[in-house]
Amino acid sequence: MRVEQRHEERQYNLVADRDQAAQLAAYDLVDARELAPVEITLGPQWRMVKPGECYHLDLPSLDLDSDAIVLARDFDPGSMMVKLTLVSEDPAKHAFALGQTGTAPPTPALGDPQERDETHAALTGIGVYPVATRPRCWRSMRGGATSRRGPM
Repeated sequence: MRVEQRHEERQYNLVADRDQAAQLAAYDLVDARELAPVEITLGPQWRMVKPGECYHLDLPSLDLDSDAIVLARDFDPGSMMVKLTLVSEDPAKHAFALGQTGTAPPTPALGDPQERDETHAALTGIGVYPVATRPRCWRSMRGGATSRRGPM
């Protein structure tokens, strides 16, 4: 895994307290790691959904089992279908951003690590090898993948 340092400067207008600025910067950091956008199309019973509402997604077909916040809703009166644009929401990020814990929450991902390795191998043709059975040229082979409703 390649580790790269990035430096970015941000200005938080009207924030005089350095602790609050640090909390806002931490929220910017953990929000950038969330899964977004997630777009799903639903039936007309979902037409009253409003941006900002939080739901729990349990969608095995998309390998999603997490909370999500509605960013946008589009309703097509012709087909009576509702398209929601969502972003994942990890409740563990709040304790980290507010300085209550020093451990960052894990980066959101689809599936478990073994499933991601198998998908990567199928797409690239590059296998994942246990340490004991790695081919000799392994370095050159590296290929580099019910709802709770309410306002936030």
